[in-house]
Amino acid sequence: MNGTFLNAALLLIGIVLVRLGVSGPPGNVAPKLRWPLAGAALFAGGEPLLRTLESGTGPQALRLLALTFVSLILGNLIGQALGLQRRLTAWGTSLTPRLPRLDEAPADRQTAPAGSSARAWIALGILLALNPITIPSSVLDGLDNRILGLALKTVLDLLALASFGRRLPIVGGLWVLGVQFAWQSLWSGGGLALAPLLQRAGIADAVSMEAGILLVCAVPALAGIRKARLADLLPSLPTAALLALFWKS
Repeated sequence: MNGTFLNAALLLIGIVLVRLGVSGPPGNVAPKLRWPLAGAALFAGGEPLLRTLESGTGPQALRLLALTFVSLILGNLIGQALGLQRRLTAWGTSLTPRLPRLDEAPADRQTAPAGSSARAWIALGILLALNPITIPSSVLDGLDNRILGLALKTVLDLLALASFGRRLPIVGGLWVLGVQFAWQSLWSGGGLALAPLLQRAGIADAVSMEAGILLVCAVPALAGIRKARLADLLPSLPTAALLALFWKS
């Protein structure tokens, strides 16, 4: 779970620095970060994929590779049947009006109903946590202690918080951090707890590879090439575990 704790520590540092007046990148720089972030996702997802393939024999590597892509296809079909992307998009849309406003004046905050500010920052934390790369990145963190995916997620979170500048309240930032830490800990902690069981069953490599390929699938969206229905792909993680359990050489 090193990646989860690193994410929390860096977010805390970022919140303090932003509150002290350290500005984030200008608006015209953000689009230029798309390709570096996409490259980071490609490396973060490709590394466990290649490492696992290299550690096995030829037939084992081919079996794992085939299993990964079959799981991706089946997982996508399951996700579409469940409407995961549609539900996620609808939830994100419903959260948008509740988010903190960049142009909110002090007078607006003073006249707002009690507790509305906290709810706004919690809504922002939930919206950031709904990023589909969070789950595969956290699973890799808990299962294999691979932190690159969550390091990428940290950069995305910091860019979002930095956009508020000095209008970012410490308490509001802590609400965002708390939501992120709780959600990521659920998945990374689950991966850490299940790692011995998955390894004994011989299916840990399949789950790691599937999590890696999910990060690779996020590359077009991060690069701004096209929007990907990443949420629909998430069922491929348990699908890979089940297929690996029943499809052994």
